[in-house]
Amino acid sequence: MNAGVNMLAYEQNAAELRALLLKADLKVTLTRLTILHILRSAQRELTVTEILYSPQQQLKKLSCAGIYQALRQLERAGLVAKFKLGDEQALYSFKNTQANIRICCRQCGRLEQIADPLFELQIQELILIHGASSYHLTLEKPKCFCCAENAAEQPDHPRR
Repeated sequence: MNAGVNMLAYEQNAAELRALLLKADLKVTLTRLTILHILRSAQRELTVTEILYSPQQQLKKLSCAGIYQALRQLERAGLVAKFKLGDEQALYSFKNTQANIRICCRQCGRLEQIADPLFELQIQELILIHGASSYHLTLEKPKCFCCAENAAEQPDHPRR
């Protein structure tokens, strides 16, 4: 019974994704459907490598080049959001499912998403006032929790 419920949910999700692709004037392909499904069900933004090796993707045998090409098309169509900071790998998410506020560690470059609905609402109001269409806000801090913890474990002076 549980497998039947999961299959029904998957079919409903696939039908919604097909409708989104058609509305965006994109051909419905297995690659696009698979990528949208992976991003929609992800708990966070994903890199291309994470999409490529996603357990959901293993049956589909997609190529890295095919994923990049499909992501560019999905991004242009407004179905996928891309975030890139410096030389780090780009992160992708299903449009409007991930927070656009992040904290970046200056020491290691680690990104952490922040979900603050009240702050997001205030930013949305600013976007409307200034006529922008989207935003990415990145706050910097000198050290993240991991860097501070690693620094505490290492002695201040080298042993001789």
